[in-house]
Amino acid sequence: MIFDWEGFSYSQLVHRETTQFILYQFKAFEKVQDQISYGFFVNAN
Repeated sequence: MIFDWEGFSYSQLVHRETTQFILYQFKAFEKVQDQISYGFFVNAN
């Protein structure tokens, strides 16, 4: 999974639809995280 959060402003982040989308993505990731043997965080600062 690739997430690109660059360019998000605070007002976009707290927007209802954006928050719902983010929660949906994390929920989907929880379903597959145990099936991933390894992964990388790239530029996670």
